Amino acid sequence: MFENTACSPTYSPAYSPASSISQMSIGSDASPSPSPFNSYPQDNSYNYYDNDYGNSNSGVTSPHPTNMRPMPVPTHTSIFDEALQTKFDQLVTDNNRTGLEELLRSYSNSIDINKLDRASGQTPLQTFCVNGDLALVQLMVRYGADTQLRSRDGWAAVHYATFSGVQDVLLYVIRCSSRR
Repeated sequence: MFENTACSPTYSPAYSPASSISQMSIGSDASPSPSPFNSYPQDNSYNYYDNDYGNSNSGVTSPHPTNMRPMPVPTHTSIFDEALQTKFDQLVTDNNRTGLEELLRSYSNSIDINKLDRASGQTPLQTFCVNGDLALVQLMVRYGADTQLRSRDGWAAVHYATFSGVQDVLLYVIRCSSRR
């Protein structure tokens, strides 16, 4: 069929598309097949980036004592009282509005109003949003509860207010969140 040997396809027995030996390596020793495990240096000096900046900043390193800045001086000091915090937590659990109002009116500087509950992972504001209690939600916001804080599950007060299905609570939390 092909009489001209220059145009006829030549197939050498050493070459096939599936083999790892190319035409250039015929006659030389077969090179080992590449392995993903031995292509990286063992001393972790492999350059992952094309520039020196990316390679020098690619790893997470511990801070060196000479590079550390001093911690800022706190600007707000409050007198934290563990007994009052325990009483506050109990009043939150009981949904006692009058007790919470009296305690916050007298000792709001001694209580962490945004403290997460260990059992539920929610702040008191988020707990009252789930319960749909508008009066307690308003009380918490009035005394400084943060509407943007996230619970242990990643939900903010607006998520809990939506979940409760009480429209007044949801609208109030949205209005308070937009003021920030």
